[in-house]
Amino acid sequence: MNKEEIISFLAGQKNFFLNRFGVTKLGLFGSAARGERPNDIDVIVEFEPGTQDLFEKKNQIREVLESKFQLPVDICREKFIRPKAKYLIMRDAIFV
Repeated sequence: MNKEEIISFLAGQKNFFLNRFGVTKLGLFGSAARGERPNDIDVIVEFEPGTQDLFEKKNQIREVLESKFQLPVDICREKFIRPKAKYLIMRDAIFV
């Protein structure tokens, strides 16, 4: 799985993630976003205000992505990234 395939899938499924899980922001970061061969896929999400059951929704998103890419998926929310790590993460992030 390469960067272009991952980005293409995320972009093509953006409405699915919005309608099913309330995802308003969706992006790729980490080794896959840098074009390296990933051991896992790192994804940034943000949800519509007031979205309930975020833990469950993140798990469901993870299941969808792991099933598609056959790799472990880490999901984080941008607003909870520690400031020291945020710069490194955001410089590589590709949002769809």
